[in-house]
Amino acid sequence: MKPVIILDDVFSEGDLIELDSVGKNINEQGEWHKWDKYGNTIYTYYWLLVHKASSYYDIQKVKGIEVWTHNNSRPTADMNGGWHYDKDEYRWSSNKILSFPVCSLVFYLEAENLSGGNLLFRDISIKPKRNRLVIFGPGIQHRVEKYEGKRFSVNINVWNRKLEEYDW
Repeated sequence: MKPVIILDDVFSEGDLIELDSVGKNINEQGEWHKWDKYGNTIYTYYWLLVHKASSYYDIQKVKGIEVWTHNNSRPTADMNGGWHYDKDEYRWSSNKILSFPVCSLVFYLEAENLSGGNLLFRDISIKPKRNRLVIFGPGIQHRVEKYEGKRFSVNINVWNRKLEEYDW
């Protein structure tokens, strides 16, 4: 298993301001969830994050990314205590097959006045920080602590196949 990778100051302040605007505009309705096929330019900044992961994971055969946001929310977990895997939810709910992405990314657009809210792995606790990217491998359990304050994250699962539940 590869370690959890933490990269700070991923974007310049100018790019970060633009990404912040894009992320929050698409999140106006609450949480947002989308499939984006490889080569699409609508979500350029998200693909730049995936490119950062290419230093640690082989993304040459990637077909697309699954992107969602958490704006002052936590993931709905499928295990006790909030622990979960990033997985193909359709395959899991249909026939209990665990299928994992190539890697998962968590990028923090906002982290202000936080008490709690750390991204937890079994032996690592990562504090949210604006412009921080966390990259981790397939099949790693994780959860987010309860928190108070402002926390906005973009979450990306990198897939080497198209997920059945998304139309192109």
